[in-house]
Amino acid sequence: MSKQKQHREDPAPPPSPRPDTGSRRTRRERIPLPLLVAFLGFAVAGILIGATRETRTETAVATAMRDCEAKALPETDGLSDAYGVVQFRYHQGDVTRLLTLCDTNPRLALRIFREALASGSPSAKMVALHSAFFLAANGQLEADEFQRIVSHMNPEQEKDGDVCKVAQRAVSDLTVIEDSAAHSSRYEKLPEGLSPPVKDAGPHKVQTKEDKLASSGKAVLLVRWSSTEVAYKWWSAMAGKGCWDKGLQRYVIPAAE
Repeated sequence: MSKQKQHREDPAPPPSPRPDTGSRRTRRERIPLPLLVAFLGFAVAGILIGATRETRTETAVATAMRDCEAKALPETDGLSDAYGVVQFRYHQGDVTRLLTLCDTNPRLALRIFREALASGSPSAKMVALHSAFFLAANGQLEADEFQRIVSHMNPEQEKDGDVCKVAQRAVSDLTVIEDSAAHSSRYEKLPEGLSPPVKDAGPHKVQTKEDKLASSGKAVLLVRWSSTEVAYKWWSAMAGKGCWDKGLQRYVIPAAE
């Protein structure tokens, strides 16, 4: 018999190494649980601080407005530049923050303004009324806000004389008459039913001054009144013809016919 050549099978090759899926690298780079918890805690704390910062600012400013002991300068002539200017004794930093907020966060400033006028604090009302011009400069006042200002000029409704003075100044600063100096006498007539002038206050008077609107250069008249009584009675007789112009941020009284 011929010897048959015995066939030997080659041994099977060793298994190929499994590709590295990165699992070990992932395990090495995994953030430790305590560190992850601490990180999330800091993140949540940051969110909460940011969310409450505005509330804390509002509370601080509102409290300062209420407790600052504000007064109007002791000027009795409503035609004077010093009439209706507010001074306050305490919390100057927090009170003046309201004026800063009129530029940096006018929405918050408007909310503080509204709440102050609705409060029973004369100091808060005076600071709010003083801020009205700055809110208008940032386009924030609506017709309702302006009417609130006017209501504090009414001596029958607002019993604090200093608040009436500051409101009178605010109304004057935010009112224009669509006419020129050539017709100023139409608007300088005294309203009817005035009481005798207060001692040392001078005679009753309405005074107008021609100015130009910054937006258009159009000539208009500005108006001031010698006292709160003159102001409110003149306003009651004349202002019904006008309306609040949101774009201009002024109460516009049309020219008399």
